[in-house]
Amino acid sequence: MAWGIEATAFHPLAEEVWEGMAAGVRSLVGFLAGREPEDYRRYGHWWSRLPDATVRVLPGAGRSGNPGNECSTAL
Repeated sequence: MAWGIEATAFHPLAEEVWEGMAAGVRSLVGFLAGREPEDYRRYGHWWSRLPDATVRVLPGAGRSGNPGNECSTAL
């Protein structure tokens, strides 16, 4: 499975904005690749309390790894 960043938008975003963010994610995934995903999962509990939003997993640079190696960000 490719690594990615889960992005949450609390207002509508144009497809061009999503594409621009995906370009940035490819660099960010490489930066985060060596980090332990468990360090970030401890904050996951508050995501369920956020208002309804559009969520996408923006793909990384095609690296394979643990399916759990994803990070979350809110926009």
